[in-house]
Amino acid sequence: YFDLVLERYHDTQYAEPALLGKARALVDRKQYEEARESLELYLDRYPDSPERADAESLLNSVKKAIAAKEQQNAAAPRAKAPTIPLTSGQGDPR
Repeated sequence: YFDLVLERYHDTQYAEPALLGKARALVDRKQYEEARESLELYLDRYPDSPERADAESLLNSVKKAIAAKEQQNAAAPRAKAPTIPLTSGQGDPR
């Protein structure tokens, strides 16, 4: 929905709330990288918005979530690839 509004009505009064709504929906879905991009675009396009403080607060929360996810990924043990035993080449298995 939000993308449709942003595409068709990008130069109307509906674009600003649609972009912020899109960012909020992305946060709800835990799509933090995309949410960060949308929020940064929102703050760039609408620097004097009355919703600026809310967008900045949401962006800070998103950045913290991204950092926490990166830290969690860095701390997670990596799975080892299974090892295949090598045969000595001696003897005939027949």
